Amino acid sequence: MAARGTDNLTVFEGHARFTGPHTLTIESRTGDTMTIDADLVFINTGTRAAVP
Repeated sequence: MAARGTDNLTVFEGHARFTGPHTLTIESRTGDTMTIDADLVFINTGTRAAVP
């Protein structure tokens, strides 16, 4: 699964869905899946805010 990291940060690229209150299942473009648990989850969709 594609991941790139810096200090205290890991980016996972793919489609993710919550499978529990603190659990995500991520599917990569190649079909690989990974399940992760975390106290805090930040979702960055790659968009920018715009003022209407």
